[in-house]
Amino acid sequence: MPHASSQVPFAAHRATAHQTTDRNIATGNAATDRSVDCFSKSDSDLKKRDKFSRKLDISAVDISKSQKTQTQETQTQEAQDQETRTQEAQDQGGQDQEAQEAQEGALSSRLANNHEANNLTVDTQVTRSNPPDNSPAQGDTALQHSQEEDTALQLAQLKQHLRQQQQLRQVEHKLRNSLNLSTIFGVSVVESAHLFSAQQVVLMQYNAHTQQWTQAVQYCKNQSIAWQQPCHLAREEFPDLTRQILQGETLQIFTEQPSATTETRQWLARQPGNWLVIPIVTEPFRHTAQTSSHSTARTERLHWGVIALARPNAMQWSADAIVCAENLAFELSAAITQAEQYQSLLTANAALQKLALSDGLTGLANRRRFDEYLSDEWQRLARERQPLSLILCDLDHFKCYNDTFGHPAGDRCLAKVATALRSGPKRPADLVARYGGEEFAIILPNTDTNGAWRIAQRLHSSIRALKIAHAAETQKPYVTVTMGVSTIIPGHSETAQVLVQAADLALYYAKKQGRDRTYVHAHYNTVSDNAVSNKATNTEAAQAPVSNESPLQMTPPE
Repeated sequence: MPHASSQVPFAAHRATAHQTTDRNIATGNAATDRSVDCFSKSDSDLKKRDKFSRKLDISAVDISKSQKTQTQETQTQEAQDQETRTQEAQDQGGQDQEAQEAQEGALSSRLANNHEANNLTVDTQVTRSNPPDNSPAQGDTALQHSQEEDTALQLAQLKQHLRQQQQLRQVEHKLRNSLNLSTIFGVSVVESAHLFSAQQVVLMQYNAHTQQWTQAVQYCKNQSIAWQQPCHLAREEFPDLTRQILQGETLQIFTEQPSATTETRQWLARQPGNWLVIPIVTEPFRHTAQTSSHSTARTERLHWGVIALARPNAMQWSADAIVCAENLAFELSAAITQAEQYQSLLTANAALQKLALSDGLTGLANRRRFDEYLSDEWQRLARERQPLSLILCDLDHFKCYNDTFGHPAGDRCLAKVATALRSGPKRPADLVARYGGEEFAIILPNTDTNGAWRIAQRLHSSIRALKIAHAAETQKPYVTVTMGVSTIIPGHSETAQVLVQAADLALYYAKKQGRDRTYVHAHYNTVSDNAVSNKATNTEAAQAPVSNESPLQMTPPE
């Protein structure tokens, strides 16, 4: 009985060791099979196979370490069990000891055999993951290199396409940010030549009346071409080509064209190269009357012209390049439409501004323009410390003229006097305005009192030369004017009303002295004090009619 009980634990430990070893072997074989299957599937891609081979190497090393660790643990456990059983065998006698030694020898031999089998499995796995140089996988190297070259070529084409699209977006950005037609034309031809490697780019505008496309702007890499005859396209000369252009078709004209016609050959004889002609269609926004609640605003498509790009004969137009050029033509048409609308808006605003700041009867500046201009010149000359002169004019006894000849005749008289007043000042900075009713005002920047006096005398002569018949009850047979002059160096502490009041006071004094004369304000002038006193005391000169030879007359000193 004691002998049987001692054999039970030994048998149980031995069975456990056998099961552990079998599981390790099965695990190694399964890992090896999976590695081989994965390797065979990835054999078509060299890069993936190398990466996976490195993983298999790491896996093989890990499996080898794991199996060695498990073997060492099993051997340690068996050694401990052996010591326990040896101690028990020594207690039970020599017979049990001999039987135990025989069983331990058999177990050790089996464990050694299993360990060698595991090492062989790992070596086989590593050998499969790193095949020799003469393996069948090396025969696919040429194919893989060919695939890599194709991939590199496709990548280069994609990069070129991306670069071209980026350049196109930059050109579109430049076109959209400009509202000047000259800038748009220049950017379109220059940037198109660089974008498509064109040796010549021509922008031609269509004239519906003459049915011709005339050159608006041209860019040539070779300057000798630019001195040739300008490009043009006549409907009579190229009926088929112009018909296709008006229909919105993109044309390709080159030397080796299969469907070459007489017109294309005539085109190439005049302008050699590989041409791409793209029509430009503008879409101006037009409001239309709505006939029902479901009607909407429509746009009228108009043919503006064409953009023609010429490449060297050796360079063909690819499909991508044609699409890119058509996109550029579309952006160009939108930019042209926007610029033309902007120019139309500027013209309309200028006309409206002119109407708002001009007098409808005489065509001179109105009172609003007079006030604005006088304020601006006052501020400018205050900074420059330069004189500013003002002449106020009033037609003499104009109420009698209207009562005698009627208001329509009075309007014609005012228009003639305005024309004479406009011919007096000669500088662009001088402004003649209708101040109100029969009163006129002349602003003379950078003009001293003597200069304003000479202009006033010239205006007197011009109006007398008109010989406009006056009413019988007036003292003069013809229409005359009376003027008041004031001059001041503006300052920031004063306003322009000081100058206006001084000229009005001089005008009032001139009327009081008998009209048809000019007086200068005694205080607001740029002449010397001696001249002021001498002219102020000259009574005969103050009562004499004004003429070109008359001396300068001033109001009495305040």
